[in-house]
Amino acid sequence: MHKGFIILIFICNLLIASEIDQDSLWKEVKTIKSDQQFDFLIDFCNDNYISNPHKSLIYAKLAYKIAKKKRNYENKFKALNYIGLSEKILGNYQSAIKYHKESLEIIKKLDDEQLKAIALTNIAINMESIEEFEQAIYKYFEVLEITQKLGLTDKIILTYNNIGRVYFQKGDYEKALEYTLLNLKLAENSENKNENLAQAYDGVGIIYFNLSKFLKAEEYFRKSLELRIKLGNKRMISNSYNNISTILAEQEKYDEALVFLEKSVKIRKDLKLMSGVASTFNNMGEIYKIKKKYDKALEYYEKSLEIKRKFGNEKDLVPTKMSIGDLYDKTGDSKKCIGIYKDCLKISFENNYHHLLVQIYFNLSRFYAKQNNFIEAYHFQEKFSTLNDSLYSEESQLKIAELELQYETEKKERQIEFLTKEKEKQKIIKKFLILILIIIFAGLTLLYILYSQKKKEILFRKKIEKQIRDLNKNLEKRVQEELNKRNQQQVLLMQKSKLEALGRLSAGIAHEVNQPIARLSLGLDNILVRKSMQKLDDNYLETKLNSLFSDIERIKKLLDHIRIFSRDQSKNIPEKLDINQVINNAVMMIKTQYKNHNVEIKFDLTEPIPKIWGNKFRLEQVVMNLLANAKDAVEEKYSIDNYNEKEIIIRTYFDEDKIIFEVKDTGIGISSEEQEKIFDPFFTTKEPDKGTGLGLSISYGIIQEMGGEIEVESKKNEFTILRVIFKVEKY
Repeated sequence: MHKGFIILIFICNLLIASEIDQDSLWKEVKTIKSDQQFDFLIDFCNDNYISNPHKSLIYAKLAYKIAKKKRNYENKFKALNYIGLSEKILGNYQSAIKYHKESLEIIKKLDDEQLKAIALTNIAINMESIEEFEQAIYKYFEVLEITQKLGLTDKIILTYNNIGRVYFQKGDYEKALEYTLLNLKLAENSENKNENLAQAYDGVGIIYFNLSKFLKAEEYFRKSLELRIKLGNKRMISNSYNNISTILAEQEKYDEALVFLEKSVKIRKDLKLMSGVASTFNNMGEIYKIKKKYDKALEYYEKSLEIKRKFGNEKDLVPTKMSIGDLYDKTGDSKKCIGIYKDCLKISFENNYHHLLVQIYFNLSRFYAKQNNFIEAYHFQEKFSTLNDSLYSEESQLKIAELELQYETEKKERQIEFLTKEKEKQKIIKKFLILILIIIFAGLTLLYILYSQKKKEILFRKKIEKQIRDLNKNLEKRVQEELNKRNQQQVLLMQKSKLEALGRLSAGIAHEVNQPIARLSLGLDNILVRKSMQKLDDNYLETKLNSLFSDIERIKKLLDHIRIFSRDQSKNIPEKLDINQVINNAVMMIKTQYKNHNVEIKFDLTEPIPKIWGNKFRLEQVVMNLLANAKDAVEEKYSIDNYNEKEIIIRTYFDEDKIIFEVKDTGIGISSEEQEKIFDPFFTTKEPDKGTGLGLSISYGIIQEMGGEIEVESKKNEFTILRVIFKVEKY
């Protein structure tokens, strides 16, 4: 109640202060000679419309009144132009377009093509801001036609740059690059060569950046920086430093990126561009967060917040606060994370920042889910879904509201113009009446707000109570359903991995069986030849038959092992097993296949080695999965002829109470980022037809079931070691 009353008083004071400012300004203007009043106001607008758009807007409107009274069309154009520019800086793009269109109508009476080009350019820039890109391009082509007809090279270059920028915002990078390169070509021979070239280089660099061609983008941004330094334009130098830092960060050159950001901060502090300083500090915080230097990241986020609190608005604070919340989430401090996000929620809700609210609801749902607080998680997920679905229709309503506001603004301006012509006594009476009406309206509004809030609070409490009751009823059922679903998925994953392992075995088995079959065929042929030559004696026949039975026995053992391997993986009864024997059994089934691919398997097995408990056939599957990954890694790195370099080493050893076996390959290696994900289901760096991403995930599960651990050690383009560790336990 107290807060609402303060806000209403503030609104009243603001309305009164606005009239007082205009009155005092009129008095100030009247002290200047009448023929100098307009120039005084326009000079102020020219110098201050960017830094002080609110005051510039008031000055420009007063200048328009003077020009309108004297019926000076050129001065009316100047005043309308600065009204539009001030409205743009304030973010009132529709209003800015309206005033620039009015200035365009005045230009028709002046018949001045250069002024027409200025007005069209301003309309197009505001259309860009509200994403009416097709209309903006159409206006820029009108400008291009005028500037080409007048031979204004600098204006042609600027227009090409603007057209390229709009195509870039549309996502049509090919067209954007076409016009930016035209801009670059013209800039080479222009009067302001260095300034135009620097601008063109920035345009080309931004396009290459969005095409992910970072080296080309960096080349053009550095060219632009060279020219900016020659020109001595410190503001643009700081922008170039920021562009280069962005490119370096994309290339993971974080330390170099920070150097450029520090240079940018220094310049912006010297120029007192505090919003730019805040933005740069925020970028530095992001880089330190990526580098996992969370204390430094927090330091720069706090610096950014301090500046935004002093020079920005509440909306500017929210993204930086959310970044700090994400930082606490990464460090595991969920309490602080949720606290900060709730602060962001309060600001965004009070100020109707709908797009920010969508993201905040989503993240709060995620944070509560991580804490297993499913009631709060469900609550915020529901809010996220509702707001996200309604956002499009809400944006349409906002456009209608903007038009209504524009109409009300125009109406109010006409009323103010009428009131200023009245006598001082009538003005004081009307102000007093307006103030009384506002106070009455404020009181009624306050009562209505209190009533609405109380009603909403009761409805909300009832809704929450119902949700909690419903959740309590269904929670146990949903949890059981989820557990059943996860168990089914785990069974399917295991079966898929088993089929994948058997599929890989098929080629190896074919090679292993093919050799004894070939010898059987050759032996039988030899017997038949000897028989036809009548040289078949008993000794030869006995020797040859023993050899044939040996090959048959080899095939039988191999097939029996495969049958047992396929069947007995599902058994979960542990047994004592020799890890060296498991490795030899696994290699027996695939060694010929690897040999045919010129992949050499070397052994460094410690004998004897203590036995471990587990399912030997499932452990065989782990060995074959590790060998398959090693084979793929060396084949991807080396050509088929580099036999000596395609090498896999299997090693076993024990250390006190640990038994360890390793599979080492000399293949492509695994990056540090990928090492964190290789045991996730379905994660793979291979082509879709070369791997499912299940092998290592299933292997990880099998090793965990047997009470072991699996870890990875790798260096990019040099080697990879997958190490399995079992603790020896006494039963």
